[in-house]
Amino acid sequence: QTPPAPTICVVQPSLCGPVTGSVTILTPVGTGYEYSIDNGATWQSGAVFSNLAPGSVTGIKAKKDGCASTASNCDDSNCLANRVASKPVVAPTELQPTNPTVNFDAFPVPFKDLLTIKYKFDYKTDVKIEIFNAQGNSIFSKKDTNGFYDKEVTLDLNVKIDKQQIYIVKLTTSKGSSIKKIISN
Repeated sequence: QTPPAPTICVVQPSLCGPVTGSVTILTPVGTGYEYSIDNGATWQSGAVFSNLAPGSVTGIKAKKDGCASTASNCDDSNCLANRVASKPVVAPTELQPTNPTVNFDAFPVPFKDLLTIKYKFDYKTDVKIEIFNAQGNSIFSKKDTNGFYDKEVTLDLNVKIDKQQIYIVKLTTSKGSSIKKIISN
């Protein structure tokens, strides 16, 4: 099945800002996807393209099982897609279905150094909090042995976070796990 054209967040180079730009694929993401920013000439498995020179992006595509999407372009950028202030971005179902028995909030979004996780499940349990970068690499893990409804856990992610990037928060309890997407400031 052909994937849909990617939804993207493009950070453009500017005279008063970054010298290079970046492209982050917001959807589709998950196992087996590859991405191209040169209209399919080259592909990579990671959903983030960094340090891009002006004019280097010619067509943004997603590919899975040999089928490539139609191209998106930089004008299609929507860095605020699926994002509401102080609310987490829910991960697409290709990553993992959200488990309603393992609900949580992650804020602020976008976050800078500190990220707060607030449990929204109605049972006591051990909790494992994991954070992954857009390439799927684990950058943080913490175990909480006393999780309960409305408990807040603040994580200091200062040294591990890049600016304007998508991160995935995975919360695992005795009743399953749930994933949400967040973006750094």
